[in-house]
Amino acid sequence: HKALMHLDQNEIEAVFHLYDTEVRKDRTDDFRDISNGTAMLMRLELEGHDVGDRWEEMADICEARTEDACLIFADLHYLLALIGGGRKSAIRRMMTRLHADAKRGGESEMMRRMANPGLSAASGLEAFGEGDYKTAFLNLKQARHSMQLAGGSHAQR
Repeated sequence: HKALMHLDQNEIEAVFHLYDTEVRKDRTDDFRDISNGTAMLMRLELEGHDVGDRWEEMADICEARTEDACLIFADLHYLLALIGGGRKSAIRRMMTRLHADAKRGGESEMMRRMANPGLSAASGLEAFGEGDYKTAFLNLKQARHSMQLAGGSHAQR
């Protein structure tokens, strides 16, 4: 949260310092740490800041998590890391699995949630990563009102 305050104040060096020394200090593969890291990197990039090679570390971890299917919240952040790291093969692999999970929507609560809002959100992220902002907008808009089903706090969604 402190890094977000610094970002809001446009104190970018402080944000990078906190990212490197606190947010990703231990470089864990815990989904909460991944979600914090990917969210901060995306916010920085959306504000026009070059994050250097920081996506690489996240993408390296998330490339091994494409088949997890435990939490939509985690899957979306893994996908975001893969997009940030430009891991096209892993993105395709993960999107294939997400589509399959969504088709099996009736089998479990997780898969129903992957069908809605998960797949729309994932498709929106994928389109954003490809620079197809219209498709990204349409998919993210479709997912928006059901995102509480994906997990995470209100602020995280």
